[in-house]
Amino acid sequence: RLVDGKMARCVLGLGSARSVEYPFLRAHIGRAFVEHLADGSGGRQWRPVSGALADICEHGSGIVLCRLWPTADEPAVARQCVRYLGVREPSHVAVAYADHRRLCGQFGVLAEGGRAPLWHRGVLEALSTEATPSPSRRRTSAPREPLRLQLGVGSSGLAIGHHAEVVGESPMSSKEGAALLQSVFPATFEWLLKRWLGPGAVTEGSIYKRRLPQDTRRGLLKLPAG
Repeated sequence: RLVDGKMARCVLGLGSARSVEYPFLRAHIGRAFVEHLADGSGGRQWRPVSGALADICEHGSGIVLCRLWPTADEPAVARQCVRYLGVREPSHVAVAYADHRRLCGQFGVLAEGGRAPLWHRGVLEALSTEATPSPSRRRTSAPREPLRLQLGVGSSGLAIGHHAEVVGESPMSSKEGAALLQSVFPATFEWLLKRWLGPGAVTEGSIYKRRLPQDTRRGLLKLPAG
């Protein structure tokens, strides 16, 4: 097995293999996030697990990255991956997904609660009941749900309405894609490292100092609230 006591944490990126297209397609940005981490942040080769229902990659930080293959039962496949990795706590799973309510260039992290992903319904609910806590955790008030990494894919004037599928497959602008690669992806992962590995984890400082291409005349941006 891949995971021992030191590696029982994973980041699950939601989206299909269309995540490799650039500029990014909005609904697949969660998978693009974990693929970006694997390519540029110390990751190794992807390899299939669980009957080739998903790929995993051991990141240099000790966190396991996971991307699902297209299937009609995405929640069941997500559960199977978490079971294979031996994760014991829902809070040791982070689910990265597209959030159309946040503008591109923003991200949010929730420990529990909040709305379900628009394009990947059922995954969070399935993972909330999958991991089994250790006896010492059963008496605490620790969150019983996976972390939600909400990556903004919204745009001014973008209306979802009854066209969610069409909007999800629509490409971002080059400027929006650059904001994700240069600012959102590094800051989101850095926040996660600080959360899981502690405040002393050595990082590049992306979470404290974020600059978007369109903000050169307005100076540094502050981390968005929530």
